[in-house]
Amino acid sequence: MAGETTSGAAPTSGFHPYIPAPTVLREFTPRAVIVGALLGMVFGMSSLYLVLKVGITVSASIPVAVISLALFRLWSKAGGRDATILENNIVQTAGSAGESIAFASA
Repeated sequence: MAGETTSGAAPTSGFHPYIPAPTVLREFTPRAVIVGALLGMVFGMSSLYLVLKVGITVSASIPVAVISLALFRLWSKAGGRDATILENNIVQTAGSAGESIAFASA
């Protein structure tokens, strides 16, 4: 298999994280939590409607990620600060969780 060694030693290609550990970036910001919560509510309501009307639904994780990227990009073009990849991760997580909670409470 790829990455296996016969001597029991670790593979030669090491793991290099996308964001190094000593880097300090904004992550858990009010803006990210609010946008994630709003997108979670919108997708939760639309997914519940879709499942009750048609009988199928989709995961909101990818659409929330794409919409948050677009919203943050528009915000930065309007003069606000650009979002970090970690803020986008918080928005995607909050939006996906919000949609899942909507199904759990229904």
